[in-house]
Amino acid sequence: ERQTAHTAVLLYAAYPLAFFLTAAYSDGLFAGLAALTLLFSMRRRWGWAAVFGILAGLCRPVAPALILPLAWEALQRYRELRATATPRQALRQMWPALGAVLGPIIGMGAYASYLWVLFGNPLIFVASESSWRHAFMAPVLSIPVAIIKFLYIPLLTSLKLRVFLDLAPVLASIILTFFAIRRARVGMTLYILWLLFVVTSEPI
Repeated sequence: ERQTAHTAVLLYAAYPLAFFLTAAYSDGLFAGLAALTLLFSMRRRWGWAAVFGILAGLCRPVAPALILPLAWEALQRYRELRATATPRQALRQMWPALGAVLGPIIGMGAYASYLWVLFGNPLIFVASESSWRHAFMAPVLSIPVAIIKFLYIPLLTSLKLRVFLDLAPVLASIILTFFAIRRARVGMTLYILWLLFVVTSEPI
């Protein structure tokens, strides 16, 4: 496990666009907060999982991706409690876990409230995507569109390289997730699947 984690971090840091993790963007901060949220949920330290989940919700609009893995870990905790307690007793001990599940929602809600007060629109971050020419598209369509666009871009151009750097890790993640489903924790798989849905919902 330790060697696997070490290798994963090295590969993550070696990705050509990983410099954005140290730039003035929230991507690197969110990655750290999400990792801590999931780590503490797996260790059943729900208070810390809730704290970092809230911070992740304040950080990036993709924080809801944490809800499914947190809910899965909470369900596993309930099953553990049911082994030695009645359903009512188990539910009474589930409040910390439920708080952790709500963490990303609370964080997102707080950020949306801030945007509402400041701009009068709690979902302005969704509307701002149009400025980058981003539009929602079902993943079953967006991936073929991105591949076709890549094939039609002239060779040896900076645009070809940029699209490749965007497209290659997405396709690799889809393939690796498919083959790793049986070995990876269910919560981690749910997290990756949700992120992939978000990423592939916008054509490159």
